[in-house]
Amino acid sequence: MNKFIFIIIISAGLFAGIQEQSSQNSRTSGEFTSGNVVKILNDYTISAGDTVNKDLKIIGGNLTVAGIVNGEITIIGGDVELLATAVINGRLIILGGELHQSPLATVNGRTVEFNENTWSISRESEKEKEKEPEETVETTFDTRSTAYSEEGWLRYNRQEGFYLQANLHLQSSYIKGATLYGGIGRAFNRNKYYGVLGLEQLFRNRQLEFYIEGYSRAATDDIWRIADGTNSLAAFLIHEDFLDWYYTEGFTGGAVFHLPKLLTIKATYTDEQQSFMNTVVNWSMFGGAKEFRSGYNIDEGRDIRLDYQLTLGKKYRWKSDDSPTIFIDYHHSNSTGTAEFEYMKDEFILDTYIPFDLGVGFHFGSRYGGITGDHFGLQHQFYIGGIGSLRGYGWKEFSGSHYLLASAELIFKHCSVFYERGTTWDYDASTLDRDFIKKFQGPAGREAAGISFGNSDIKIDIITQVGKHSQRGITVNLILNDI
Repeated sequence: MNKFIFIIIISAGLFAGIQEQSSQNSRTSGEFTSGNVVKILNDYTISAGDTVNKDLKIIGGNLTVAGIVNGEITIIGGDVELLATAVINGRLIILGGELHQSPLATVNGRTVEFNENTWSISRESEKEKEKEPEETVETTFDTRSTAYSEEGWLRYNRQEGFYLQANLHLQSSYIKGATLYGGIGRAFNRNKYYGVLGLEQLFRNRQLEFYIEGYSRAATDDIWRIADGTNSLAAFLIHEDFLDWYYTEGFTGGAVFHLPKLLTIKATYTDEQQSFMNTVVNWSMFGGAKEFRSGYNIDEGRDIRLDYQLTLGKKYRWKSDDSPTIFIDYHHSNSTGTAEFEYMKDEFILDTYIPFDLGVGFHFGSRYGGITGDHFGLQHQFYIGGIGSLRGYGWKEFSGSHYLLASAELIFKHCSVFYERGTTWDYDASTLDRDFIKKFQGPAGREAAGISFGNSDIKIDIITQVGKHSQRGITVNLILNDI
């Protein structure tokens, strides 16, 4: 299974609340008697002879216990080690880490683990075992839907509640490169089953791929801003659900060509019915005073479209390496046939990283999109603002038929400083607006700046709005990656 990425996004208000709880607990004869224990980006040890009667919450650090804990332990993005003298009387919740327990340790409370080694319930895929490492071709994307390339997953959001899915991949013994794949999942709070069934054929060691896939599932157009696993933890922990989902039922098929120099060309045909999904849950572990947003307001109808995509290079991953990278992506969509939507859509992405001496690098990224047509539906227009698109502003605060977003970041050894600007506008004549630079520089543009600390595993973003439209306030994002 691909490794699950655990990222928790914490607003400034929540961060401040945590800091208030993080004051030193009073101790009397080795006993913690008041105040919850909250640690952020720090390891924590409970020595033999110490007793903790309150709850422990640790984010981005490891916990070692040799004493007694009577409260609940919640650890996010870290491991727990229980030594021989440890006694745990409360519940132990581990998100994105592992439990290492001595046989002599005593655990009287319930243990709940969410990580890749414990929650996967499906069979192991044999797909990668048949190929020698030196023969594999690095690919930008798979023909299969991203989630169905894995064996299974668990997610949580306001429009499905808890959703669990298991997938299975069956390879043909008679036709080399042929794979039958499928999956079935259940949205427990919607009381609804989803499923997919597809056939994939590979040629020339994955350089050429064909596939066809039928499905009934929830879909979102927001994955480029925030990953599904990221959003699940935010919804589960801090009452922040960013992804907007709608129901789709239909089929898709296409071909992918993987060429040298990380050049990929993809063509697909999709015919699906798109329907509204209402909000069905309002529970979260923390942030009880908050409420989830209502369901994503879409225009329902049948969407039939042709998609063409050209991708070159690979995206830069923050502080993962010091080599130059460049990523270019062009995506064109066009409605066709008897579709109830009528539109044409173009999107461009540029992402590049240039390293310099003394461990300093420059990262630049930009995105442009345009859509025109008599009826393209609310779900097909563009939205920016919030996590992953214009940090420091509200989630999807700005919308329009066109958008332009750009960011520049100077990266040092342990931190970086960044600036980003974005704008949306309406334009009916074409997907390509020749005056897009003027729109971008115009008075409607919004700006944000900030500083990031950490590495490829842990990062904290501190963002503030700048420019004439700015408002006072700071947004803090805490990002934990279990690589």
